[in-house]
Amino acid sequence: MLIGATGVAVDIGYWFQQQESLQSATDAAAMSVGIAATKYSVTANNVAQPFAQAAANNATNSQFNLTNVTATPTTITLTDNNTATQWITSANVPRASFFSGVGGRGLGTLVAGRQYASSGVDVIISATPPCLYTTATSGTDIDVTSGTAGIIGASCGIYSESPACSGGNSSIVASPGEIIGSSVETATNGCGNASSSGSYIGTSSSGGSSSGQVTLPTTSTPPTDLESGLAAWPSTLTWPPNSIYTPSSTLTTSPSTTLTSSNTNGYLEGGNSSSFPGGTCPSNSPCDLATGYSYSNNLTLEGPTYNIGTIRSTSATLATTGTTEFNGALGTQNCNGACNINIGGADFWVNGGASLTGIGSFTTSAGETEINGNLTYSNCNGTCTTTVDDSTEFWVNGATSLVGVGAFTTADGVSANYVFGGEFSATNTNTTISLGLGTYYFDNTSNNSLNFQNAESFTTTANSTFYVNGNQSTDSFYAQNGGTYTFGTGTYFFNGPFFAQSATINFTGGTYFFYGGLSLQNNVSVYFGPGIYYFYNGTFPFGSNSGNDTVIANGATFVFEGTANYSFTNSGLYNLVAPNTSNDPNCVAPGSFPEASYSNGTFPYDGTDGNGICGVLFYQAPSDTTADTMNLPSASYSSTTTTSTGTVTDGVTTSATPGTSSRVASMTSTNITTSGSTNTTTTTTYTQGLFLTGVIYQPNAAFSAQNGTLQPILGGTLQIEAKTMSVSNTMVHLSSGASSSSVSSNEFMLVK
Repeated sequence: MLIGATGVAVDIGYWFQQQESLQSATDAAAMSVGIAATKYSVTANNVAQPFAQAAANNATNSQFNLTNVTATPTTITLTDNNTATQWITSANVPRASFFSGVGGRGLGTLVAGRQYASSGVDVIISATPPCLYTTATSGTDIDVTSGTAGIIGASCGIYSESPACSGGNSSIVASPGEIIGSSVETATNGCGNASSSGSYIGTSSSGGSSSGQVTLPTTSTPPTDLESGLAAWPSTLTWPPNSIYTPSSTLTTSPSTTLTSSNTNGYLEGGNSSSFPGGTCPSNSPCDLATGYSYSNNLTLEGPTYNIGTIRSTSATLATTGTTEFNGALGTQNCNGACNINIGGADFWVNGGASLTGIGSFTTSAGETEINGNLTYSNCNGTCTTTVDDSTEFWVNGATSLVGVGAFTTADGVSANYVFGGEFSATNTNTTISLGLGTYYFDNTSNNSLNFQNAESFTTTANSTFYVNGNQSTDSFYAQNGGTYTFGTGTYFFNGPFFAQSATINFTGGTYFFYGGLSLQNNVSVYFGPGIYYFYNGTFPFGSNSGNDTVIANGATFVFEGTANYSFTNSGLYNLVAPNTSNDPNCVAPGSFPEASYSNGTFPYDGTDGNGICGVLFYQAPSDTTADTMNLPSASYSSTTTTSTGTVTDGVTTSATPGTSSRVASMTSTNITTSGSTNTTTTTTYTQGLFLTGVIYQPNAAFSAQNGTLQPILGGTLQIEAKTMSVSNTMVHLSSGASSSSVSSNEFMLVK
């Protein structure tokens, strides 16, 4: 028995060793099939089997001389909704027996068996959408006219969904012009038509000449389109958002306590007397300021204070440290910068507006400040200042007019609510407006909500939320004649057109909603940082015919819905780059947009948390059929050459892509060559042109380009999916990089 048990133990140890070898064989077979599938496009099991069997025997030094290795493919669905082919390789061999097969007294014989092993490999073939995909199913999808026009796909395909094949009404038409791609295909029964001399439709990178009807490859199964990586668009969103914010408290129409002159500690005599020496209303006794009270010396209000008329200062400081309610106007006059108002305490309410003439400073740190009326400044000459510091709520139920104000500042250390119930305007070349952390409501449906003229400086702090409510006939935001306007990363809603002329606009990033369009005109400079920019109805013209505009986007996705559309004009420099893992590391994968929080319809409808869609530059909702037009500028540049001595690498080329954090308003390439010890540096700077990188996705909207050049930025990628594509006097250069799928290259992964 002991000898028999020892023999069985020897056999079992050998079986384990044999199983490891057999597993190594099927692992090698799976890896070999994965390589064959990605490199040689192997899809059939009878083609894959020789690769698998050879690899299995090589991995085991032909230990088993395998002849029965199998390779079986099945299709699986990945977590990102892409599909993969899972290949299962398997093999089996007889189970060896040294002692376990020997019989004898008291020992039975073990029946001979077989040993099995299998391995799996998931093969993911990246989607290879064409650079141009048109979706119209009748008539001419792709139309190029004029001898200087063309659509050039650099190592990528062109596909028309139309099956038309009737002269000038064919799927793809060049009359004249060139249409070149690594493949040029149509739907079944479609064809091309090169109706003019010098036209060409085909795959030759050097072009050629075609005449009349051009036979093109057709397919009933279109190639992977750009839509495949994008989630379904939600139902139409509800615009605009919630109604304007209302303060937590309201002003009373009269004081709760009426004091008389008999209250010697709390009554300040009325009239226009300026002889009152100033003083203090103590905290232990309420004060009642009589009608028309005017003071020329410092006045401190410590306790509850009521006023039934107007209080004005002429040259002194008004300070409050308790709860203060003025049922009349608050004002200053003839101050020449000498008057100051310092508001503290729990609450400060003015039920008659505030007119601050020549004031030095107006500062409030009250828990709640409400001005029921207009807040106006005059005779400031750039010296008046206003600071809202540490208030939980600041409310002006009327217009805010910062005429000649030097600075208007809200605190950055506390998140508060700021409400402006009328036009908020500034008209002075030296006004600096700094809005700190908080939630801001600007509500004016009769005129511009935010109105700036003459070179103001306007800055908002990151992580704030802005609701700017106008209407569709006036502007929610209006800026002209210079000035720099910087919006910190946050969430912004503009209900009404956004207009900027001869100004600098910096959208640092985040989420922006433009309900009514965005208009940029006359030598405007605009930067769009990493984020997502929604447009509902209205037009977004990138620049104007009357000015040499500069528009840079780095990591931005522009989303159009309703009847919104975009256009480009024939002058200016436009450098737009879609989000990627470098400029927006948290960009949302196309298959994840929009996320649930967006489609649930709760404002601010942001399903990306302030990030763009990876690789997508323009996303026009399938429900938005408004055509988009590019009246393109020609690419122009200037070059400078310098020489130096030293050792450099011959032919080194570096490039600065526009839209970086430095917001370089140009596109520059530098080439350095050396001859002996002399280095020659040639710097080329593009000063005009349209350069786009990313996917333009507008499946049900026509796309047209004319009179210029459209190309990616410095070797980037540019892919277009549109209902139709028409090109006139324009060269369009397309390039396919990583697909819109989350898979960027052919991959395989071994799975046991």
